[in-house]
Amino acid sequence: MLDSADSIFDRLVNAAPPTAARAAFNTACVLGGSIAGLLAAQVLSDYTERVVIIERDEMGGPHCSRPGTPHAEQFHGLLPWTERWLKGFTDDVLNKGATISGTETTLTVMDGQRQALSHREYEIVCATRSLFESCARTSVLRLPNVS
Repeated sequence: MLDSADSIFDRLVNAAPPTAARAAFNTACVLGGSIAGLLAAQVLSDYTERVVIIERDEMGGPHCSRPGTPHAEQFHGLLPWTERWLKGFTDDVLNKGATISGTETTLTVMDGQRQALSHREYEIVCATRSLFESCARTSVLRLPNVS
């Protein structure tokens, strides 16, 4: 029997990072310093001795967009589960201007279809992509084996 979307979501949201990972590789290379690339580097840092992120764009500050992300200054929302992998991320983005929204203040709709059920409590961290990316980059580059 297939799991419902809710049960799959709950399992993913409640998954924890490894507690005692060991290095399986010497060096991992991540192409791209986007949020996805930064999260990949974070996960790989538990399994490799060294992680190198290669990004073609020059990195700016918290409110600077990269040429490779023309939509960087548009509103973005992240579920707070990012905190499990990037410790301190939520406080960092909130301290730099992000806001928190939830079921009482946010309606998420795509193509006329409600995306989050009203009976489910959730919070979304809201900011620009450039702010999310900057804070994620700061968090990931604090890791001793990531450059």
